[in-house]
Amino acid sequence: MKLVLNRKLYLFIKATIWFLFFVFCFYTLEKVTKRSTIIYELIISGFIMELSVMKFLRTWYKYKKPTVIDWFRLTTFYGLLLNYFMVITEIGDNNLWKYDNIKLDDIFIIPTLITILIGLLALNLAEFIVKFVKINSKPSTRKFHYILRYKFILIGSGLFVFVMQLVLLLTGVIGYGTYTENTTSSFSFLLQIINSLKLFYILLFGYLIFFYRFKDKFITSSYYIFIVLYLIFGLLSGMKENVIVVLVAISIPYFLAGNGIPKKWLLTFVVIFFLLYPINNNYRDLLIHFPKMDKKEAIGLAVAKTFSQDLTDIFKESSDSYSERLALYPNLQYAVQTEQDWTYYKNMDRFPYLPFSFLPRFLLPSKPVSDTGMVLNKMMTGNDRSSQTATTFGWAYLEGGIYFVLLEFFIFGVVLSLFQFSRRKNGILLQLFLGNLTIMMLKVESDIYFLLATIIQDFIIYTILTFFFMKKKIIN
Repeated sequence: MKLVLNRKLYLFIKATIWFLFFVFCFYTLEKVTKRSTIIYELIISGFIMELSVMKFLRTWYKYKKPTVIDWFRLTTFYGLLLNYFMVITEIGDNNLWKYDNIKLDDIFIIPTLITILIGLLALNLAEFIVKFVKINSKPSTRKFHYILRYKFILIGSGLFVFVMQLVLLLTGVIGYGTYTENTTSSFSFLLQIINSLKLFYILLFGYLIFFYRFKDKFITSSYYIFIVLYLIFGLLSGMKENVIVVLVAISIPYFLAGNGIPKKWLLTFVVIFFLLYPINNNYRDLLIHFPKMDKKEAIGLAVAKTFSQDLTDIFKESSDSYSERLALYPNLQYAVQTEQDWTYYKNMDRFPYLPFSFLPRFLLPSKPVSDTGMVLNKMMTGNDRSSQTATTFGWAYLEGGIYFVLLEFFIFGVVLSLFQFSRRKNGILLQLFLGNLTIMMLKVESDIYFLLATIIQDFIIYTILTFFFMKKKIIN
């Protein structure tokens, strides 16, 4: 099965989505009669659809693959707009959301939808400007291929990174239930570097094997060992995202090389996604109730408990968990409603630190700490032992309103577009980094400041390692 969007399929998907949207509009207008703004909400939603999922489909059809920003647009559609459609009849009427103490007021629906619209428009503007400048610049015509250097150092360093991840996890430094001080300390940059490195190795080895067709048994064997270690880490960490990320990191070079989806792969992915949430939920429950339990024993008990359930119960739990995980519209509206009460950061006062954000905290003690999610959770629930997201749009809005959404998303779009439309994007460094950026764009939860800080740090790491391990040879 090839991931190709031909004209017939493209038009069919577009027509189907718009048809379902108009049917939904008529249903909603009959159902929601007390809210005078409902017609305007649906009109704004139509524009958001055009700028999100329709833009994603158009780029995929026209250029054979979506851009990095297109993946963020798609995530915005299913993480925010679709969720808004699901709760459209529940907002207001004294309905409570989360923890039975937060009410979503219907007068904030229009400002919330406009926040999404302005963010998407800013991304479009940034992409258009960068693309226009790049189109009018002279492209590189040189051809080259790559030679792998220091193979066993590459394999050994990769093995060290994945083993170190497991050691940090089993000693309680990282993983579910660890405290904030472990990940915001003076040496947190080491944890961030290790986290970036593991994805670098999975992407690099995947490109070498699938895209560049390296026929080397040591590289191939190491790749599968790294994947197994990453999956073990993902399961034991208690965070589903770690398992999903490695599957996406495998898929990117595989599909870019022109491969289709083998049926056995498709079935395997379906089973993994089907069982991931129930196993993870049971595992977390064990860690909460028995914090001293060995993680390997806990994951074994979680798997056993999951398979002891009825198949329909597993399916329902998994479906409910995924729906709740993607239910981010209320988070965004909460941010819009409470912006005036948010004082932790304002007016983009963190952004002057961005050029130096890659420096360790012991060299730059005053640089922003990535604890905004815990601060928000304390504001919502009264405790800081967990984390909440305001969504990427919400974090920008909390800076001081809609003008900061426009400015931050424009900056964000410019940075992403500079990588996407680089004249050297066919080189292995840009291929690897675009894969890394694509994975970042598959969720609409992160703060733009910390996204940009991660992009700067990761690009430095990817550049150093690529130039060390890969030698580019020009073809005359």
